[in-house]
Amino acid sequence: MAGEFDLAAHEAQARKLREWLAAAPIVDLMGVVGALAPGGGQSGVETTWTMRFHLEAWRVGAAEMQVRRMSAHKQVSTAELHLWQERIQPFSVIRARARVVDDPEFGRPETSSLGDTPRSFRSR
Repeated sequence: MAGEFDLAAHEAQARKLREWLAAAPIVDLMGVVGALAPGGGQSGVETTWTMRFHLEAWRVGAAEMQVRRMSAHKQVSTAELHLWQERIQPFSVIRARARVVDDPEFGRPETSSLGDTPRSFRSR
């Protein structure tokens, strides 16, 4: 039926993105956080949180600034989620070592494997 959510296709796409991110090199990433501070979610019996926020403009290394949204996410504990939420404010500029996938197949650029602690970021 048209318009129905295809859970199997969604899970396959998410699995493929995780594989691509795991294989991507770690790069220097700088970006401007969007209007919302990091949020987190859990599903099922997960014990960790998936922290997520967006960068509205970003660049890798010394490359040209990209003015398009990037999704950033990281698996964190409850305590780590609270630290990230305290340290990353809306519209702040951050720097991190991260893995980046920028392929139209995934709709928008994605980043993962952000630094281990919020100290990896610099807010302004």
